[in-house]
Amino acid sequence: MRLKTKQKYPVIAVCLIESDLSKKQWGDFIEKLECEITAQVSGIDFSGRNLYSSKEIDEKLAKNLCRAASKEVLALGATISIPGVPGPTGGIIGNPHSPISSEESEFEKIAQNLYLTTFTGGPGLIFDCCQDILLKIKKYILVNQGWPDIPQLILGLSEHKIKRMIGVTDGTGVYFPGSVLIYNQGKMEIKHL
Repeated sequence: MRLKTKQKYPVIAVCLIESDLSKKQWGDFIEKLECEITAQVSGIDFSGRNLYSSKEIDEKLAKNLCRAASKEVLALGATISIPGVPGPTGGIIGNPHSPISSEESEFEKIAQNLYLTTFTGGPGLIFDCCQDILLKIKKYILVNQGWPDIPQLILGLSEHKIKRMIGVTDGTGVYFPGSVLIYNQGKMEIKHL
């Protein structure tokens, strides 16, 4: 979902949601979640200081988005671009119900069948898969030294029968800055700020 902060800085947010909701519950839930996230993001105020540090930007974005996440939101990510702020910064991803951390992680289990991996400067990726498939993904990412080639990633996700995946890059990152990746049942969507 595309949003703006109080100062009109662009944000794209993405999440993985528990899939046990009926069609009616799903529609109602999405509408409510979008309202909550919009309210939280539009209230983020980056004024009052010349420049924020990269850590402050990410923490402020994460804290506000996590406030909007109900128990059905299993994973949440967002990217923001603030002109004039040196990077890499402006990308967050993880379990919104866990403590906020800005460290790199090598395939941390964040929920049942959800695995997070992050790299400084991006991307942060969350895979919905079993542990056997995770080992294949891990090998692929290590061979490619981090950021995966998008066509190869799509092919790999399809071959390994990954159900869902979300990814986020920093708004001022090195690789595809300000991007969100959404993979669901064989289809990849890439959104840019």
